Amino acid sequence: MIDSPRKLLIIGVDAGSPELFRRWCATGDLPYLHRLMTQGTVRRVENPRGMEAGAVWPVFHTGLLPGRQPMYDGRRNFDPASYAERWYGPDETAPTVWRQLSDAGLRCLLIDPPYTLVDPQINGVTVMDWGTHVPANGQRFEFRTHPPEVAAEVIALVGPDPAGGVMCDRLSPETLDDYRRFREIYLQRIDGKARLAHRLLQTVDWDVALVTSSDLHCAGHHLWHINDRQHPQYSAPVEAALGEPLRDCYRAFDRSLGTILQAVDDRTTVMVFGSHGMGPSYSGTGLLDRILLRLDKGTGRVARHSPKAKLRALWHRVPADLRGRLKPLRRPFSGKLHPPKFLGDHANRRFFEVYANNASGGVRLNIKGRERSGTVDPAEAERLLNFLATELGKVVNADTGEPLVKDVTVTCREYSGAYLDKLPDLLVTWNRNAPIERVRSDTIGEVSREYLDNRTGDHTPDGICILHGLGVDGRGEAPAIRTADLAPSIARFFGIQLRDHDGVPFDLVSRKSIEPEPAAAELGSGA
Repeated sequence: MIDSPRKLLIIGVDAGSPELFRRWCATGDLPYLHRLMTQGTVRRVENPRGMEAGAVWPVFHTGLLPGRQPMYDGRRNFDPASYAERWYGPDETAPTVWRQLSDAGLRCLLIDPPYTLVDPQINGVTVMDWGTHVPANGQRFEFRTHPPEVAAEVIALVGPDPAGGVMCDRLSPETLDDYRRFREIYLQRIDGKARLAHRLLQTVDWDVALVTSSDLHCAGHHLWHINDRQHPQYSAPVEAALGEPLRDCYRAFDRSLGTILQAVDDRTTVMVFGSHGMGPSYSGTGLLDRILLRLDKGTGRVARHSPKAKLRALWHRVPADLRGRLKPLRRPFSGKLHPPKFLGDHANRRFFEVYANNASGGVRLNIKGRERSGTVDPAEAERLLNFLATELGKVVNADTGEPLVKDVTVTCREYSGAYLDKLPDLLVTWNRNAPIERVRSDTIGEVSREYLDNRTGDHTPDGICILHGLGVDGRGEAPAIRTADLAPSIARFFGIQLRDHDGVPFDLVSRKSIEPEPAAAELGSGA
């Protein structure tokens, strides 16, 4: 057992954008964060190549890269038996650093850690799915705590999730009143999370605490276009009516940061971890499957717009201030105007798109012996991947003339491990300088579709790590780290060495500030 004289508070900000942090610290909107950044150490965090959105938190929690653990898009994955999506269960994923620290005797406080389930073997308190961006199990929110009796305390203090226990996409705003309600929901949730964290940090016996806010993630997805004057959905009347709702959410997060920091003393080292950034949602995900069909089957016609797509595109051209009056006409069609993102008949194709994220598309080969109806001999896989990488590199955005693709990653050359077959075989990172609706090359001709995602903002690759407090004696920018470095570094802070990880641990604090230095204890990686 470890009796630690030190405390580590980690404030996780899911999609806490480094770009927006820096911008609004400079304007004086984020005074608490500005103090942490100017008085502490700031590092850029390099996320897993091609998989930052859904892989960052699983890697953060485990220290293992995709391939060495199975999660690359949260708990969602491709099932080669059904050619459909499925979600990993609790016994199919790697043990977290929190379990391993707990096994060494440390006490953990976890509030809404993304993409993990309640683990009753963790010593301490866990609050799960009170207010997150994605359900812990990948499918639906199930508010739970450990111990179970903590749930009543949470509800008595802050009530249920102001968003009603649904993903922000279900609340996708369309009218001015919708946007106002959306902003108020997430301002309430930011405040509630801060009050909850403040209470538990003061009443729970803990050595390491992780408090995660996902509200900037939800706000970034659905409020981005309101103040981005280059965005196709930008509207000056909407901006005049609503002000800057995304900046309002960042200001609220900064106030919540002040509330949380009031709950800790000078024995505490503070880490703020922003998982990845946010920018306009220009994506070729979904369109990729149509490109792949052309590359597989030839230049036969791919329908540009289904009737559903045409109706949905027409609705998006209605001004937001008019949509409120027309909404009763749309209500009978709610949920029925979403065309499928991917084409069908994947079992009869050589390669097809699987979901990776919106910043990158995933390509899966239909390999004999791996997929149920495999059509590709394993010996042909390397040649086929090279062919796809070459052909995708020739495709341009027909509206700008720029290359469609920024980077193509053959997954087996970047990643390794027992779970490599769970990952997409190819990752295609989009050039996101402009909307992606029409693309062309000599091989595929022209392929197009309306971009119909209701998100107007989406992820950018890198994260940020800010360290402040006891033992942090550096100031300003420090060398970049990788997401996989964080779990072993957190363990090292407590004098513990994780046996299985892919990171390079670094000192969160000066080694001379730890007196006496605890003996290193080696932890196993059992589930």
